[in-house]
Amino acid sequence: MAREDVKVLTVYVDLSVICVAVLTALFALFELTALFALAWRFEPTMAVVLFGVLRSVLAMVGVVPGL
Repeated sequence: MAREDVKVLTVYVDLSVICVAVLTALFALFELTALFALAWRFEPTMAVVLFGVLRSVLAMVGVVPGL
């Protein structure tokens, strides 16, 4: 393979990984939105608890600052 072909292939692989990551994040956001809406419908305090759990999980993986 020529060096240019490898560069093009690398760009396509990088773009594919980014697209999969974005789609996964959008799907997770959709699922979380549905979960919060369902929790809010039946018990508003449960939505607050779920939000706290989500924030704790995001803090554990380093997405948001820790508590």
